[in-house]
Amino acid sequence: MTQTASCGRCKVHLFTQILDGILLLLVLVVQGSMLNYLLILNNQGSAGWYFWFLADFLILIIFMAAVVAAYRFNTKMAKLRHATNSQDESSQTLQSFGWKGMLPSCYMVWILYSSLLITKVILLLKLEIAQKLEMSSQFSPQLLKLLLAASAVVFLLLVESHHGSDSRSARQSYISLLSTNTTFEIFDSVTFLGILFTNQSQLVLPLAMSNGILALSCINFILPTLALYKLSLSAFGLKPASLGLGLLYKFTHLFLINLPYLGIRVYLWTSFDHDISLFLMKNIIAVVILLRLSVPDIILWWQLLQENYRKQDLGRGRSLELEIIYRKPED
Repeated sequence: MTQTASCGRCKVHLFTQILDGILLLLVLVVQGSMLNYLLILNNQGSAGWYFWFLADFLILIIFMAAVVAAYRFNTKMAKLRHATNSQDESSQTLQSFGWKGMLPSCYMVWILYSSLLITKVILLLKLEIAQKLEMSSQFSPQLLKLLLAASAVVFLLLVESHHGSDSRSARQSYISLLSTNTTFEIFDSVTFLGILFTNQSQLVLPLAMSNGILALSCINFILPTLALYKLSLSAFGLKPASLGLGLLYKFTHLFLINLPYLGIRVYLWTSFDHDISLFLMKNIIAVVILLRLSVPDIILWWQLLQENYRKQDLGRGRSLELEIIYRKPED
């Protein structure tokens, strides 16, 4: 690659990073401000509720710091690859990240963001704010769902701002596939949570089921942390993904999203005559795909486990043999 082409690519990368940062900032401000508006309005403008804006401001600072740090790191690595005439980082550099992965800020900032978001969601439902929203009002249940679904946009922009791969590379395809899957899971969680917006769903559920739906939805706002950690541990597609982490990712999405969502939706359909959601079919397809993808990984994991046991047994056998050979004869 010539110096001119490399310089042009750096400028394009800088432009896209700035654009991603601006869009990320805009989405966070709109989402946080409007959710805060709902909480403050319901509590008659009590001064204590304005502190949510302080929490949102801190999240904004952390997001921007993570984006800037990611850009500097990726720029440094790009210069290193250009200087060494190599398309990939050295194996020594990749191994140096350890269990924390590359750019751990990506999943750490999501933990903070999602924790703040689910706190607001719990308050909106437990204070019965979301349930009282009228379909004909300016702030409708549909608008609330749209604001919650904006977390998928936050996820996508966060991922895009943390890697510097070529848009035509296999690495980019891997990142895009994982990001798209996570985005659909977030949309599914928001739609599932909408069951509790009684003015829209026209459902009055038992308290236990309402709490179960709320708990599952809140857990699934945090679950993208696992996808981000998977990306970070694989150096955003530069290294093979961990087999154990891959199985954990599949099992959590199987048992914490698709199977429970499928069961509850079928129950509401058959027992409450609730309108069926198209995401029901998505849950069925996801269960089939996750099971098909998990079986080869489980077999491989079992084979590796057995091979490890055989090596341990062989090592113990050799140690015992050496102990017998070099044992000092008794007088």
